[in-house]
Amino acid sequence: RVVEESHAQDTHLLLEWIATIKQQALARRDTPVPEGDEKAFIQIDEGIAWANLMEMSFHERKEAGRFGLVPLEGASDDNDDVKAALRNLGKPLDLERYRQNVASLLTAQEQISLRELLVHFPPQDGAVDLVGYLCVAAEQEKHLIDDTTLETLDLNRPLHPRFASLNRIIFQRQ
Repeated sequence: RVVEESHAQDTHLLLEWIATIKQQALARRDTPVPEGDEKAFIQIDEGIAWANLMEMSFHERKEAGRFGLVPLEGASDDNDDVKAALRNLGKPLDLERYRQNVASLLTAQEQISLRELLVHFPPQDGAVDLVGYLCVAAEQEKHLIDDTTLETLDLNRPLHPRFASLNRIIFQRQ
């Protein structure tokens, strides 16, 4: 009960902040920025925190990864700093695995929808898998992404069911 009340208070406070930001943004949208006004630009001093909210279980806090500073001048050829920064983002998309999953099903069929594909290859990483398949569909024009039809897809979370709405995707052999 304490956790739920705390969560409700945090949500209420967050919604108040969002409303205040919207009001201030709407008030300033038609105000021209004076030339040379350095305060007009937004700077992020703390870096960007990444957490996949679609994958959180009830009352589970995710540790946020942070971007490390990547030097642009005099960067070494081995790019260790870049690799370290990318590791902070989390698990990389395995696009090759998604491509292979699509190709293996298209050997037996002319076309297959993302919904059907997920029956054969259930999502392991939830919404991240949907992003991977969306990237594969966008790579080639032969695959169709229907902007007019939304599908609700199961993210394969039996303990805490999760669903996502995504444009209908049809993968095609030709």
